[in-house]
Amino acid sequence: MEKFYSMFTQKTLKILIILFCFLGDFSILLFFYMKFNNFETFKKLMSMFPFLNINMIEEEMIEPLFRFTMQSLVLFFFLLIIIHSVVYILFWYEKKSAMNYIKILSLLGAPSSVFFVVEGIELHVGFAWFIVQTFLYAYTFFGLYYFKKLAK
Repeated sequence: MEKFYSMFTQKTLKILIILFCFLGDFSILLFFYMKFNNFETFKKLMSMFPFLNINMIEEEMIEPLFRFTMQSLVLFFFLLIIIHSVVYILFWYEKKSAMNYIKILSLLGAPSSVFFVVEGIELHVGFAWFIVQTFLYAYTFFGLYYFKKLAK
């Protein structure tokens, strides 16, 4: 495996790691947006809360509540992309905390992507992409171990 990573320069490996992590971020966020941007799913989730009786809410209030929830979700996604962008910039400058964060991200991302494959089949979305993303996260995780060797 070392032979595989040694064909890249340290700069190229940095670019690939950042690119693969960004692809993972965007694909997972897009998946969640597609999953929850459904009015029927929203009503189903609302009915799951025992303290909230959806039948007591007027019908004309449910639609604005749904739009507000989706706007909040998009804002959360935007903030997450900003935070990850900062982490990737710190990784570019080889900060140890950013490297550890990306190790954990890729370690958790690889098996989690398998979950998205199963969910994607159910939702009829591009689940095959998450199979690829699993390998990209694994490549990132193992690539970080060879990253220091490339500096020498």
